[in-house]
Amino acid sequence: MTTQAGRLYDPYLGPAVDPAKWFHLEFPLPDGGSYVAEEPTATIVAHDGELRVAVAEFTKSHAVQPMDNCKFLLLSTEDFQIPAAGTVGFSATITADPIGATPYDVRDGFAAFVVGDMVSGAIFDVCTTGDVAFAIHEQLPYPGVERPYTRVVQDPLYVPSAERGASVRCSVEFDADARKVIWSVNGAVVHEAEGVTMPPSVKVGTGIFTVRPVEDGESRSSHGQGMSASWRDIRVPE
Repeated sequence: MTTQAGRLYDPYLGPAVDPAKWFHLEFPLPDGGSYVAEEPTATIVAHDGELRVAVAEFTKSHAVQPMDNCKFLLLSTEDFQIPAAGTVGFSATITADPIGATPYDVRDGFAAFVVGDMVSGAIFDVCTTGDVAFAIHEQLPYPGVERPYTRVVQDPLYVPSAERGASVRCSVEFDADARKVIWSVNGAVVHEAEGVTMPPSVKVGTGIFTVRPVEDGESRSSHGQGMSASWRDIRVPE
């Protein structure tokens, strides 16, 4: 069950990312600086309708878990309203080709089509490692949030493709009447969450993440692995 989103957000004419449409997420730091979700070694190319990002080896890390997870993230400059009634959907085609990662281990790295409310920290992502596809439902540990969480939900009977690194079509649908969010991959529902507080608006994004726990105040997310990923045909409501 998906709603076909209508408008192409970015045709990716390139060769560089359009700063009128995208910006790197920045986490504020206590010293007044910021932690930018941008791998310094990343190769980034926007061309022929596609964004391609290649990171031979992850170098970004941080002792705070959300920052450590976020190796690369571009967010839309535009916010998209979630209506008080009815349904609205977002979709994209993504690929992921891990470099030196443990097969089938999502903690080592994945590419995500990000849909999130950056004001409240409510996140609704569809992701792929190239081996598996899955949903992420997350509440970031923002100030005032009593119970932050990160839920990785995989349908064990769903295999996106026999070909490693094949493209997957991802969608996230908000059903305001039913207070439900539906994550789908290639038309198959991989997760549904009910009783969800609908965000007033969301941004979309293109990201590369790890989810290895920080231990004793130290990052454990990188052991020489990296990721190549691409995004195209990102569709948002009219």
